[in-house]
Amino acid sequence: KMGAFDQRRGWIHKKIVSLLGKYGIKGKCRSADDLDVMRELLNRKNLIIASVAPNYLNAESTDTTNKRGGHLVLIVGMCLIEAGNYQLFINDPGNEVSDGGQNLTVDSSIFESHFSGNIIVFENPKSLKSFVY
Repeated sequence: KMGAFDQRRGWIHKKIVSLLGKYGIKGKCRSADDLDVMRELLNRKNLIIASVAPNYLNAESTDTTNKRGGHLVLIVGMCLIEAGNYQLFINDPGNEVSDGGQNLTVDSSIFESHFSGNIIVFENPKSLKSFVY
């Protein structure tokens, strides 16, 4: 009914924000030029939905033709491994792995090669938590 998903275009981020706003969850659409931006947002206790290619977990995948996105994941945390290299903690209910796609980890170099640059930020939701190391 809300039109958040279009068969031709996929998920419409602004409509997702509007839908969740009806349930008291405040969010906004934006772009993230690099992972440092997302780390700062997580530091401020925000949660992030990121648009990635559906094969974002495949380290061997060199197919980035779908870098526009097409698949949404919830980033719940990041851990700095070394300068410029992070481990991202992701919940992905659309992924058919054990535990329903919860508590997945992906290296930042793999993630960035499949990341569209588009995110939805949930501003400090009290019922949810993020973590950054």
